[in-house]
Amino acid sequence: MAATSKQSDLRQRAGAKAKAEPEKPQPGNPETDVKKSAEEPAAGQKSVSDQRTAFLTISALFLLLIANILRISSARGWGFVFGLKRSLDLTPEQWQQTLRNHTTVMIGGEHRSGTQFLWRCLREHDQITSFGEKSGREADQAEGMLLHNVYPKWGIGVGGPSMFSQGQGNLKVRIARGVAGIGAYALAPEDTVHLTETDERVNPTSQAELLNAFGYHWDLKKPVLLETTAANAVMTRFLQALLNLGNSAWEAKQPDGVGESVVRFIFISRDPLANALALEGVVDKIELRTLVENWLAVHEYFMSDKEHLQHARILRLEDFVESPASHLRSLWEWMGLEVPSGMAEDTVERLKIIPKPNQKYMVKYCSKLVKGGKAKVDAHVQLVNDYNDRIKSLDLGYDLGSWCTEASHYKG
Repeated sequence: MAATSKQSDLRQRAGAKAKAEPEKPQPGNPETDVKKSAEEPAAGQKSVSDQRTAFLTISALFLLLIANILRISSARGWGFVFGLKRSLDLTPEQWQQTLRNHTTVMIGGEHRSGTQFLWRCLREHDQITSFGEKSGREADQAEGMLLHNVYPKWGIGVGGPSMFSQGQGNLKVRIARGVAGIGAYALAPEDTVHLTETDERVNPTSQAELLNAFGYHWDLKKPVLLETTAANAVMTRFLQALLNLGNSAWEAKQPDGVGESVVRFIFISRDPLANALALEGVVDKIELRTLVENWLAVHEYFMSDKEHLQHARILRLEDFVESPASHLRSLWEWMGLEVPSGMAEDTVERLKIIPKPNQKYMVKYCSKLVKGGKAKVDAHVQLVNDYNDRIKSLDLGYDLGSWCTEASHYKG
């Protein structure tokens, strides 16, 4: 009886354990294998999916980075991408002797006003040297600003639509800090952006640094040294003073008179609204009225400085493209160059200059004005009311009020 009782207790405990612990599937049981495979694949599939998403994201970012590097290198050269800023090693005294034997010409104006277009035209003369001939476009085509650190860049050279675009949100902050870049840089505080002969950087060290950076890219065997930086427009007095350091013919007549300067300036202008519309494809999320206001600031700085410059020419893009050969000939002669018969005409034919560069912007703008209804028209009227008096006071012949007033403004 005792044994039977023990066996009964054992059976009861075994039954209780069997109820507490589910039956373990036996290996090779098709039913349990199917059940397991139905319950467990979700975690594995999710892991593979996450890995694939991460790989595609990293690949896309890598390709975007490579595309930006290639875009920058195609315009500015690999030396710019890797920070290789090569230069000469001449002293200020050596440079002053060099400058006295050359004519230095600096082009300035608002971005997209035609500064680089004019540079490409002028450099066709075989006695003019400009960047890009000697070292493979380490400047942004002709932009000397990007070759040195003598004066600030105000955010220029890092803007434009890209994976790193900064947008309109913090534009006021960037303007106040003097780093707003293309389309707004001239709106910074005047003591930040408007450089004159009183600037502390007008010294022999800065002169040598600037000219050694430029000089590496110039062929000093040619008599005319050409450089263009759009922002030259807000610092002509600074550049004139800097390049004339050590020039006894200049310094002997300062400040009461004007001596013989070694540098000449060309300021090229373009209709403010066409200029602003052209800039919309370059800058990122800067309002049209801000672009017009920046245009005004650039022009007002140059016009106020012009009376302090010995050699300065103002050229409207619209006038240049209407009769490019005569303007080219006039500018080359102003630089002291001989212009053989037919040379200007041949240059114009070779470059295929567009006769009406503003037309496509005018048609697009005026068409949107008509389709946009009252809100668009009111915005245009407000733009005219806010800025047209200042624009007309520059005496350059521009008038915002003339836009969208003729049938031709709506046809391409």
